[in-house]
Amino acid sequence: MEEKKYDPSNENNCIDLPGRKERGDKDPDAQFVEYGKAVEAGYPLQLHIGGHVDDFMDESNIMLRDIVRAFQQHSLCEMPDPEFKNELLKEVEDAEDFAFKQTAGVISPWICHPGPLKNAEAWAKKMQNIDTIIYPKL
Repeated sequence: MEEKKYDPSNENNCIDLPGRKERGDKDPDAQFVEYGKAVEAGYPLQLHIGGHVDDFMDESNIMLRDIVRAFQQHSLCEMPDPEFKNELLKEVEDAEDFAFKQTAGVISPWICHPGPLKNAEAWAKKMQNIDTIIYPKL
C-alpha cells in the first residue's frame, strides 16, 4: 500500500474525539469537560480517553480479515499488479470510511470506551439539563 501512498493516519481518517484531561488533573469529571462542550455545541462525538476496548479493536481486525478473504476467494491475488493494488486500495479506503462513520456515530461495536461514555453522557445531561444526546449520522 506504500506504493499507492496509502497512509492509515491520513487527514480523512482522523477524528478528534473529546475526552482527555490534562496530566495531574485530580478532578474525576475533568475527562468529561471536552465531551460536554461537544454536546453543548450540537456535535457530540464519543469519548476518547486512551486505549480501546477489545470489541472495538476486534471489529477493525475483522474488517481487514474480510478484505483479505474476499481477495483470496475471488482469486484477486492473481490479478496483474496495478489492477490488484488499485482494487485493494479501494477496499481498504471503503472499510476505513465505514469504520470512521460508525465511530463518529457511536454505533456498536464501534464504541471506544462504552463504560466511561455512559458516565460522560450522564454527566453532560445533568450539566446541561437535557434528556437525550443525539450523535451524528454521517
